[in-house]
Amino acid sequence: MSPLELVGIALFGAAGAMLRHHLGGFVHESAARALASERHFPFGTLAVNVFGSFVLGLVGSLAMGGTMSPVLASVLGNGFCGAVTTFSTVAVDAERFLADRRVVHAVADLLLTVLAGVGAAWIGMSIAA
Repeated sequence: MSPLELVGIALFGAAGAMLRHHLGGFVHESAARALASERHFPFGTLAVNVFGSFVLGLVGSLAMGGTMSPVLASVLGNGFCGAVTTFSTVAVDAERFLADRRVVHAVADLLLTVLAGVGAAWIGMSIAA
């Protein structure tokens, strides 16, 4: 891996982490205001994971098709998408729901994350194809 690729991953990783923080917080606060009964559901985490899945599907398809260089794909995929998405938060949220005996919330969070993420990746890949 070249020094330029490492710097790109670091810079785009920082941008992805900041976007995750701000976009996730914005979506969470907006959903909490709109859906007072579900103010503790992690809509912000769901939103950033679906967004990141879409972008990674787009990037992956462009890279596989030869339209995007492997270095740029690595910078965007590993750096940006790796930082903007967060499986560990989904896992902790599911565990928190289970500890609170909110099994339906845990299952809904996991299913929504996986299904919407795969769907978003498919849409991104379809757009780039």
